[in-house]
Amino acid sequence: MKRGIESDCQTSFMDHLHENLAACKLEVEVMCREEDQDYIDKINELHDYLDMVMNMVKPGCSEQVLKVALGHMSSLVDTLSFMSLMAKLHASL
Repeated sequence: MKRGIESDCQTSFMDHLHENLAACKLEVEVMCREEDQDYIDKINELHDYLDMVMNMVKPGCSEQVLKVALGHMSSLVDTLSFMSLMAKLHASL
């Protein structure tokens, strides 16, 4: 009789464990989808900004607009290059 109770407890415990793991897995999948969507939204926002810059800075724009755009884009590229380099160095450790 004791073995039957132990077996039932083990089965109940395993069922409970599987249910919790399934629920956790579902939560992680939902969080990943939300993070993926946030990432995609940010990429789209970046593209929108780049499109706006390209529309403002084109042949015929003022020299001042061109200088400001070049200065900021150059600074942005430098910053992103540095961040990329640091990430690669960190990953190689």
